[in-house]
Amino acid sequence: MVTLTEKIQKQVWSAVVLFPIGVFSLLYILFKRSFAKIYLEFSFLSVPVFVGEILLLFCLLLLVCYCIKYRSQFKPTHFFVLIYPLWVAFKSLVGCHHWGSLAFRHAALFYYPFFFIIGFIFFNRYFFTKNALLSLIAMIVGVFACRHYDSYWTVTLACLGFILILALKEKKLIIFTSLILIIVIPYYFLFKTARMMFVSNTASLLIIMAGLLFLWETKFYIKAAVFIFILLAVSFGFYKFFILGESGRIFSSPGQIVENFRKMDRDVQEKGKLFKMAPLQVKLFHQDGKIKKKVLTKWCSLNYESFEQMPANSVTLDETNIGDDALRKSSAGHEVLSGSNASNEASKKINAENEISRQANILHMQEEIISDANINFRIFIWRDMFVDWKARKLLMGMDFGKPFRSPCLEMMHWAETEWSRDGWIEPHNSYFNILYRGGVIGLILVGSIWGSLFWFIKLAFCRRSWILILLAAILLNWMVAANFLLILELPYTAIPFWSLAGMAFAYAYENIRVL
Repeated sequence: MVTLTEKIQKQVWSAVVLFPIGVFSLLYILFKRSFAKIYLEFSFLSVPVFVGEILLLFCLLLLVCYCIKYRSQFKPTHFFVLIYPLWVAFKSLVGCHHWGSLAFRHAALFYYPFFFIIGFIFFNRYFFTKNALLSLIAMIVGVFACRHYDSYWTVTLACLGFILILALKEKKLIIFTSLILIIVIPYYFLFKTARMMFVSNTASLLIIMAGLLFLWETKFYIKAAVFIFILLAVSFGFYKFFILGESGRIFSSPGQIVENFRKMDRDVQEKGKLFKMAPLQVKLFHQDGKIKKKVLTKWCSLNYESFEQMPANSVTLDETNIGDDALRKSSAGHEVLSGSNASNEASKKINAENEISRQANILHMQEEIISDANINFRIFIWRDMFVDWKARKLLMGMDFGKPFRSPCLEMMHWAETEWSRDGWIEPHNSYFNILYRGGVIGLILVGSIWGSLFWFIKLAFCRRSWILILLAAILLNWMVAANFLLILELPYTAIPFWSLAGMAFAYAYENIRVL
């Protein structure tokens, strides 16, 4: 039996945790990278601590205090929850020792899911009073009205707005606030966006349309009229923005994509016979064109078919210490490059060899359909990831800190600004990245994510709950996008997503217990 005092105390706990998460999420939505790049540096740490990590440490500390205060009982299912953070910490420390500070960036992919647990435990429906609901609705309306926010969040904010409106439970107020929200939603953001986000938005709309057909208690012809209207609106937006190209992106047919990929792949296979990767310094992060930290990584001399590596030690260097003398030796005193002259000669030779293929590739790319470049760019990365994993067959995944470099991209000089500047490239698929870095643990995590989503969607329709359906639309939106975009790796999407997912499942769990 929960006493009134304990109920109030838990509301306070929820406010202390959820309010800063909400504020940070709003700032991520409004300012994206510029807010995410804010960090603190400490003399006893070799890596900066970003605002997302500060928020995580704050919430985890409160979570531990909360569990101690209310003496949460240990269950067998909690065993994985305890093993998982130990595994993440172990891989982070080992990876940092062998490769450098980039290990902590890779670890973020696995420690951001802790926000799911935080959101699940601290969700409290009594925290969302009428005044709180109206304030949140007004905030969403204001964000839509200003139009200056990350457009990827349009579906999420719209669904959240209607969820909050439904929670008001006053018919006149629901109608009034719904009309305002419907007016201010920038619908063109659903289409004037990345192609993958359009696919994600369409998937979310399909869930909502299914809800209209099966849950809306009204006459059939009204349902049919609304369904046809939404279908025509989506078709018109698709034609205008992706067939006529007003979004700047064009959808190509699968056959055209396959044909162009085969052409490019023949060139890659031919170049790969003699291709060797040049040594690159690995940068932990990039801000305003300045390199804050660099990592001298292992000198990769890779053949495309074997992915063989020449071993060397690694060392983390400050930007003030980067120079020919610093590059000459690792922290253990072993030779990494045999002098600045040899290094310069090797670099000139590699650059000369690559410049010919670079110019030829530019001419070749001018003949290709540019709209296929993004998908082929990703396919080459994913294949290189698979080839790399197949050569090593690590059940626990690749080391954190090991920079991923795609030989295919470097042969073709794609994304050269990024990988030559940073010394590594992102895989542009959160699930493949989890599998690549996490191995068996990653497989369990990915399976749990999608299995939980299917359970959530089934529950939403079984309970005939509009709130659950709208929450399912939000979760599906981001989970589909994660197949082609960096969603679970970066704080400005990962932190809001995992926090909201935790609260959504907490609401669903309460819905099961109540009903």
